[in-house]
Amino acid sequence: MSTDKILWFPEEAAPDNRYGKSDDFYWQADLKNAKIGYRYDFTRSYGGISADASIGGATKDTTDTYTAPFPIEMVSMIVTDDGVKSFSWKGMCEEVAVIAENVNLLPFDDIQKPLFEQIFYSYLNIGQPAEDTTKFDYKVTSAKLGYTYVTAFHKPENAWMVPAWFFQVMRSEGQADNMKDLVIIPVAINAMDGGVIVAQ
Repeated sequence: MSTDKILWFPEEAAPDNRYGKSDDFYWQADLKNAKIGYRYDFTRSYGGISADASIGGATKDTTDTYTAPFPIEMVSMIVTDDGVKSFSWKGMCEEVAVIAENVNLLPFDDIQKPLFEQIFYSYLNIGQPAEDTTKFDYKVTSAKLGYTYVTAFHKPENAWMVPAWFFQVMRSEGQADNMKDLVIIPVAINAMDGGVIVAQ
């Protein structure tokens, strides 16, 4: 479960968010119409570790790439002092069987190799000309162990929930005192075999 403090607006006073989710939209809203509330997201968890959706993509096609046939099951609620303001249940699914209670995870040193490869391929995708001396800085700003779905072997209509590492890598351009064009690169890696997990 995750909890985030939010501002909730009635439908007629909500800021225009047609172009995605961003706090930047609040500048156009009348904050007097807002109520302070909380957003609760519930997902399946095992041993206290939650499932999460992969939001990244592989920057180079490999045979060790996974995806999921459907989204992570998630129940979301927004609650204010007045009660429940919204409720959604996405990716509703049924657990059919447990394939293995305990699995062996790769040592973290082995996980770093596919992570480095994805960062390297991301840089190659920029297509920087040889004469361009721009320097790019890559920093891993987040590393979290969780679970996510991958397509079940020989059963593409089903999914397996597998342990995975979720990383966020920040790419910046220029020197530390003059950084620009910050880009967040999400990477998800299967913790059992090092395969890259891409968003569905």
